Amino acid sequence: MRVTIISDASFCPNTKAAGYGGWVVCNRGNNANGGPLRGAPDNNAAETMAICNVIWEGLKANLIQSGDHLIVQTDCSTAIKVYKEASWKSEQEGTAFKWLNDQLRKYNLTIEFRHVKGHTSNQDQRSKAQRFCDERARSAMRLERSKIRLQECKELISEAKKKENRPKNGSGHLRRNTRMKEKAQKAAILLERCGIRGSSHQHDYYE
Repeated sequence: MRVTIISDASFCPNTKAAGYGGWVVCNRGNNANGGPLRGAPDNNAAETMAICNVIWEGLKANLIQSGDHLIVQTDCSTAIKVYKEASWKSEQEGTAFKWLNDQLRKYNLTIEFRHVKGHTSNQDQRSKAQRFCDERARSAMRLERSKIRLQECKELISEAKKKENRPKNGSGHLRRNTRMKEKAQKAAILLERCGIRGSSHQHDYYE
């Protein structure tokens, strides 16, 4: 049976947060999926890993079965090159390549890749499906990014509390106060990026 796999990834270079979105469809049914991608060093690796995750979701949902033909649609030509030419630059891409080939052998699957232009306003079904997966990938990435930034805030506040408990005397104390204020300001900026505003309840997230 022919099974269509639509995959997309979103990557934040500043935090290394990544997420994927996918759609698996065939005569057996369909499955929309998505979630975080951890350990991706760059966008190309995230896109390569996303394809494996969406295929895994299809296997888990029993939409992909032995002997099927997979049509994988992605807007990342580099990810297609990884799988078609066994050419990768990162460890994560190499791991994804090996995993996919293991599944092809295990389930006697055949596969083909199709590139679709991403981030367009085209109204054909392929473009609409790709935008749907892009939105899911972005949502997953943003959630993962918020978790990373919240952890950074927690570490900043913990460090500030430790310094606050040190002996307070001399010019060194003034310098420490200045550094603590700078760290507090940085934590406030991170919290605002996560959508958490207002100073009266900020500590509720860390106690």
